[in-house]
Amino acid sequence: MIKRLIKESLSEKRLEKILRAKHYVKESGIFGGGFSILPPTKLRVAEEVFTVSPIPSMTIGVWRSLLDLYKKAKPAEQAEFRQQTRAMILANVSSYIMLETGFIHFIFKDQEAMYLDFLGTAYYAKGDLKKAYQCFEKLQTLEPSDLVYLHMARCLMHTGTSEDVFTMLQEGCTKYPKSPYLLMSLANAYFRAGKTSMANETLRGIDAGILKNIQEKSHNLSILQKEVNEALENKTIVRPVENLGFQKYTEGTVQDYWENLFFHFTAKTRFQHGWSDLCYITEKKLSDFIDKYKDVKTILNFGVFCAVPDYNLSLKYPSHNFIGVDREQDTKDFNDAAFHSPNLSFHALDMIDIIYEDRNEVKNFVKKEITKGEMMIVHARTTTLIYPEAVKRFYKSSAQLGVKYIAVYENMSLSRTHMQYFDFDELPADAIPYYSIMMIHNYKKYLEDAGYEIVEKEVWGYSELLWEGKDLYGVDNWLGLGDSHVCLLARLK
Repeated sequence: MIKRLIKESLSEKRLEKILRAKHYVKESGIFGGGFSILPPTKLRVAEEVFTVSPIPSMTIGVWRSLLDLYKKAKPAEQAEFRQQTRAMILANVSSYIMLETGFIHFIFKDQEAMYLDFLGTAYYAKGDLKKAYQCFEKLQTLEPSDLVYLHMARCLMHTGTSEDVFTMLQEGCTKYPKSPYLLMSLANAYFRAGKTSMANETLRGIDAGILKNIQEKSHNLSILQKEVNEALENKTIVRPVENLGFQKYTEGTVQDYWENLFFHFTAKTRFQHGWSDLCYITEKKLSDFIDKYKDVKTILNFGVFCAVPDYNLSLKYPSHNFIGVDREQDTKDFNDAAFHSPNLSFHALDMIDIIYEDRNEVKNFVKKEITKGEMMIVHARTTTLIYPEAVKRFYKSSAQLGVKYIAVYENMSLSRTHMQYFDFDELPADAIPYYSIMMIHNYKKYLEDAGYEIVEKEVWGYSELLWEGKDLYGVDNWLGLGDSHVCLLARLK
C-alpha cells in the first residue's frame, strides 16, 4: 500500500533520486517494517556514503509530493512524518531560509498548523527564539497540544525568566494534567531553580508506570549500582577500562568520538544538539569566571578532549595561559593539529597521578604552571566517569599543590535509582549512579572536605533544546526533559 502511494506521488526517476539505493536508506523504513515518507539522509557518491540534510535542498516539487502523500497517510504515519521532519529541520540551521518564504507557505495553505510547527522548529535551530515562540503560540491556537506548550517553554528558557517558564508549564499542566512531558519538564525547571521539594512533588504526578519505564530504560543501571557501591565500600581508585563500555578513551579509540565532537562544536548551534550546547556552556561559564575572578591567569582543562572552547577562550584572553590535558597521545595530536594559539598548549598526561606520592611528573607540571598565575582547574563531563575516591583525592592533592580554583560542569540529574532529585546535602551517598557508565558525585562535599568553598553555583538543563520526543532507537528520550548539569566554582580557603 505504502509503495503504491509513493509511486502515485513520485515518478520512478524522481523516486530513485530521493531514495538512491535500498542499501543506503534502511532508516527510511520504506523497504522495512516501518514507514517514512521523508527522503533519506544518506547520499551515495561513487563508493562513498555521505550524510546530508535534505530540508534546505528540497525542491518545491518534492514538498508538494510529500504533502500529497501526507494527506493519504494514516494518522500515526502523519505524526511520525512530522516528528522526523522536525528532527531533520533541527539538523540543518539553514532550514528556515526556504521555509519562511511566501511560496513554501502557500504550498502549505491546507496545512497551516504543520507549517507553523516546521517554521517554529527552523527558527529555533537558527537561534531566533522570539520568532520560534511566535510560531508555536499561533500553532497552539490552531492545534493545541502538550507538546506545543513544551516547545513554548523551551523558548522561554532562553528568552524569559524562571517564573515565565514555571507559568507556561503550569498552564500546560492545568490543561493536560496527565502529560508526563510537561510534568517532567516542570519538575526539572523547579530543580534548576533550587526548588527541589517542589520538583519531587511534581514528579509524583507522573503515572507510576511511566516512571518505572524511564527507570528500566536506563541502560546498565543495576550493574552500575553494584559497581558504585563496591567502589565506595573499597575506596577503589582505578576504574577498570572494561567498565567504561564504548567510552574507553584509549589510544586508537578516541578518533571517531573526537571528530564527532569537533563537528558538533564547530558546525552546529547550541540550539541544535546537546554537544554544541556543552561547548557553548563550557565557554560561557569559564569566560564569566575569568571576567569576575581577575586573579585567575592559568586555566587547566582536566579531560580536555576536543578543545574548541579552550581555543576560543585562548583567542579571547591572550594574556591568559590555557592548558588542555588528557591521557591519550592521540587526543593531544588531534588538538595540536586543529588548534594553534601562542597561549594554548596540550599535554598527554593523567591528572589523577597527582594523588600518588611516588609519581611526580604531573605534580611538577602543575607546580610549574602555577608560577604563571593563579590556576583554575576545569573539568566538564569528566569526573562523572571516575570513581569517588579518586575524585576526592584529586581535589585534596590540588589544594596541597596550591590550585586556587576548581570549576566543575558535571551531571546533577534525576536519580534513576531513586527516581527523584537530590540537592548535594541530601544525596544518599557520596556518589550515586546516573545511568549508563556515569555517576553523580557529591561535589560540594568533596570540595569542602579538600579545603575549598563554593563561590558560584548554577544548574543548567541537560540541554535546553527543542525536545524531539524519540532518540535514535525510536523510543521516548527523557534525557532532555528530566536531566541537568551543575556548574560550580570552588575557591581555596
